[in-house]
Amino acid sequence: MASMKRAIKMGRYYRFANKASGKDLNHYAPGGSNVNVYTEDGSTDQIWRYSTDGRLYPESNPTKCLDRFTGSSNPNNADVYTPDDAPNQVLTFDPVTDNNYGYYYRIKVNGYYLTQQGSDVKWTSSPNGDYSVWLAEELIKVTDIPNGTNSTTTDYFSVWSGFTNGYFPEEIQASIDNLYRKCFGSAGAITAKYYNMYGAIFTGSSPASYKGKFHTGVDLAPGKGTTVLAPVSGEVVYAAPSNFGTVTIKEAGTDRLFLFMHMTGTFPKIGPIKAGDKIGEVGGIGANGNDVFLAHLHVEIHPAGTKTERTGDDYQVNSFFNEGVSVPVHNFF
Repeated sequence: MASMKRAIKMGRYYRFANKASGKDLNHYAPGGSNVNVYTEDGSTDQIWRYSTDGRLYPESNPTKCLDRFTGSSNPNNADVYTPDDAPNQVLTFDPVTDNNYGYYYRIKVNGYYLTQQGSDVKWTSSPNGDYSVWLAEELIKVTDIPNGTNSTTTDYFSVWSGFTNGYFPEEIQASIDNLYRKCFGSAGAITAKYYNMYGAIFTGSSPASYKGKFHTGVDLAPGKGTTVLAPVSGEVVYAAPSNFGTVTIKEAGTDRLFLFMHMTGTFPKIGPIKAGDKIGEVGGIGANGNDVFLAHLHVEIHPAGTKTERTGDDYQVNSFFNEGVSVPVHNFF
């Protein structure tokens, strides 16, 4: 698994896990001011936006920022406060080392180090080993996700796969654009909403049972009812409207399996199929179709020799590090 080795960048979202304890930097109780560490729970108390002003803002209280308290009652306590004291709020990140999830940093302000002490977090004048080292894991913020009640929600996804970290290099974007055109017959501008790319890790809010699961495909959202075309020629080996609206095609010449999920409409018959033939419509079918996420087409690819009966939800949200059943979609378009 590739390392990200990415610098902290302004305008993006992060969770920070203490290297010594593994617990997350946590805004304790929305509306309160204290900062502590707590077991990762996917809540907005543990998601921080690194603003262009150099401060960290918790998503649970986005008008307040991480702060070094200078009062006499609890000096050097880590809290959140109105962004009005730059020397004690504007941060620097000193890189320590990297791992497969992100980069470890010492977080500093005004010469003090952000340090875990028990369940509390303090600013100390010198680092205290790994208690002063934090893993920064970048998150993708996805908004306007329909939640099935005619309203929308927001969720955050972590990407460890190293090739995108949520921001697609041109060659990756071009590959997914090509897939889009093959699936939807569009020769013009790409209007699909891409989210939840291959390698994304669910943080837990939609739905909670997916927390820590690995997303084994790519989601394309051109609009509910859009005709879906086979992007490759081969043989339809599985077609099941009742199983997450799934069609599986074995590609001619490679025997790779291409899975297409969350479809409705008329499904193809088992047997030969040509690239460009209709295989269904974007329909939001399945446990995480239209009732949790935006109606979308889920596309994933499995190596030759994969059992065709293994389809549906057991693939698309596999356990972390159990990604061997699938391969990055962008490698093939």
